Amino acid sequence: MDKPRPVGQKNDKAAGTGFGPVLVLLVCILVVLSWGGPAGAEDLLDALEAGFMAQRQGRYEDAQEMYSKLIQAQVLEPRELTVVLMLRGETRMKRGDFEGAVEDLSQALNIRSSYIHALYLRGLALERLNRYQEALADLQRAVALRPDKETYQQDLSELKTRMALQGLLEKPKESGNDTAGPKPSP
Repeated sequence: MDKPRPVGQKNDKAAGTGFGPVLVLLVCILVVLSWGGPAGAEDLLDALEAGFMAQRQGRYEDAQEMYSKLIQAQVLEPRELTVVLMLRGETRMKRGDFEGAVEDLSQALNIRSSYIHALYLRGLALERLNRYQEALADLQRAVALRPDKETYQQDLSELKTRMALQGLLEKPKESGNDTAGPKPSP
């Protein structure tokens, strides 16, 4: 269960510390690359390890460089590529490059449309670009696909609140509070 955080404070999961399933997939990629893959696989393995460690240590420029090296090598399987694109998008977010993050996360989603964490992160990046309707669509879809993720729900709620305060989203009407007057009798 995710810990609650003060309103308006973004969580560290979007900032690169909530790796859970991504870590498992990265380990799988490391194993595949270490089992005599294509020429230069050891370099790719080193780039993946270096990128992951740099990201964990907050060295986002180094991480982005390593992930870019992996992507440019064009040897990753589609599932692996989606993870590396998501990680690079995440590092771009940390560096304030939200356009670049949206680009990477969109590429990941073009390969695997059900990649929920990429969808969630893209929603956060779109929000930072003031592209609220697109952000809303991504966060709503992420919550629909993972209703158990409190972080996703909280960020969606905060986005809706900000949008409503700016007049970009109507506040939902509460049931039973019909202000249209009395209903005609049958």
